[in-house]
Amino acid sequence: MYTELQDAFETASHAKALEQSEQLKSALLDAVTHDLRTPLTSIKASVTTLLDDCSPASNREDAATLGVEGRREMLDIIDEETDRLNRFI
Repeated sequence: MYTELQDAFETASHAKALEQSEQLKSALLDAVTHDLRTPLTSIKASVTTLLDDCSPASNREDAATLGVEGRREMLDIIDEETDRLNRFI
């Protein structure tokens, strides 16, 4: 009887450890994904803004342009977020 109880306890403990391991792995993956996605989103938005500003459609008189300061700001964002990714990795 004691051996059966011990085996049942060990099986339950092992199952609980596996469940906790899966939860930890999932939380870690979520955190890493967030830490990578945040700077990538900023980089993508800045590059898209710069590309849109350089497109032929932006050369129309009624189109808004970034100007030197706006382009510099976009490039600064790309530079900072790339450094952030580099530190993270």
